Amino acid sequence: MVANPLGSKRKLVFPSGALLLDRAMTFGIGGIVADMPTDRVLKLVVSDGRVNVSDLPKLPKPLAGAGAAVIGKKLLVFGGLSSVQPPVFENALWTLDLEKADAQWSSASPLPGGRSRVRGGHCTI
Repeated sequence: MVANPLGSKRKLVFPSGALLLDRAMTFGIGGIVADMPTDRVLKLVVSDGRVNVSDLPKLPKPLAGAGAAVIGKKLLVFGGLSSVQPPVFENALWTLDLEKADAQWSSASPLPGGRSRVRGGHCTI
């Protein structure tokens, strides 16, 4: 859990979502809300001792347990589950250009091998 920087008692929760720390930014990507995967993506930036939270464009589909990385100025999200019951593992790779104010998610070529259980519930470092 990440405490809300605005001082309220609300929390930002990323159960089964990707929490990615990259330099001065942290991203909360997908996760599970009310027992269902979510498409929400948050960017948390530390500036002058405060944490600023903003929404990024929603994922193309709700995901939980996806892997994520920042390469250059692009946020990449891979795999995850689009459904928990029954589990549906995804093989998609999505990218978001963090430099563009009006950026939208783009689909990259899926990785070979089809869907597999290793495409969700993993950790990216």
